[in-house]
Amino acid sequence: MKSPEQLHQIFSASDFGKTLNGNIRFADFKPVDIDNETWVDVLGDDVNNLHHMPHTHKLVGRFSVAQCLSEKDATTLLTTAMTHDWGEAIDGDIALPFKTEADEVSEQISFRMIADELLGKYEGEELSDTVWNVLNKDDKELGDKFRAIEYIGYNTTAMRAGYMGRAISARLIKLPFDRPKIEHLAGGLIGFESAMQAQSYATLAGYSEKYPGIQRILHEGVPHKRF
Repeated sequence: MKSPEQLHQIFSASDFGKTLNGNIRFADFKPVDIDNETWVDVLGDDVNNLHHMPHTHKLVGRFSVAQCLSEKDATTLLTTAMTHDWGEAIDGDIALPFKTEADEVSEQISFRMIADELLGKYEGEELSDTVWNVLNKDDKELGDKFRAIEYIGYNTTAMRAGYMGRAISARLIKLPFDRPKIEHLAGGLIGFESAMQAQSYATLAGYSEKYPGIQRILHEGVPHKRF
């Protein structure tokens, strides 16, 4: 099977990758008068649908080291991270806490179709089986670890949203917008953090007890941009 980096390069160059690159995550919290480019500039790679996958790949790398995972398990999780949202190029993004079983089934079908088209039937099926064995928690151990990593991503991006929202509102960070637009953006960012704090922080706290390496990752901080 190709490396995660090779898979991402193939996907990024395809029409599917270009579709994801034009979409954002957590769009419910973005004010309508704020463009997608500003949303990504403020919050980083995790809120761009395409760049979210290499962002998650980096989190998996840190988690694998912190938890002393085997090379085999780390490779499986790295491959999953770099490809797990391929199906969203067809189905769109639905935040993890709100995904239904029907959403998961539809996304898996789309993933398999894309993988077969980009990699050929044999390699496409091999990748699909590997990734969905994790995402469906058929491999309960790796499935649980990947879910924990996803919650690291959700919550650290929410933490950044709150920080940036307060900094923008206080004019500590200046943006070329008029006052109403600045307040709209700040309110959306702070609302994003508040919603995730209510919905997801407790889940991450539970995972950090189960996987102590998460505490190390949070203590060291999570870079949000590719530089």
